[in-house]
Amino acid sequence: MEENVGAIERLARAIISTVIIFAYLKGVRMLKGMLGGILLVVAGALLPSVLSGYCPVYELLGINTVKKTK
Repeated sequence: MEENVGAIERLARAIISTVIIFAYLKGVRMLKGMLGGILLVVAGALLPSVLSGYCPVYELLGINTVKKTK
């Protein structure tokens, strides 16, 4: 698995995931019910790509946001 998620995007994914998870755990009214569950699953799906730098969906779509240096 070659990294295909760049550093800036990894940071953005980490921030978004963390905010969603904390808001859900805090009991934010907007995140109740099915919407909250769906967002929690999305946040959980983003975290592995933050840690590994690899996104299987990006591989399927041929996207690579890693900055290449010569």
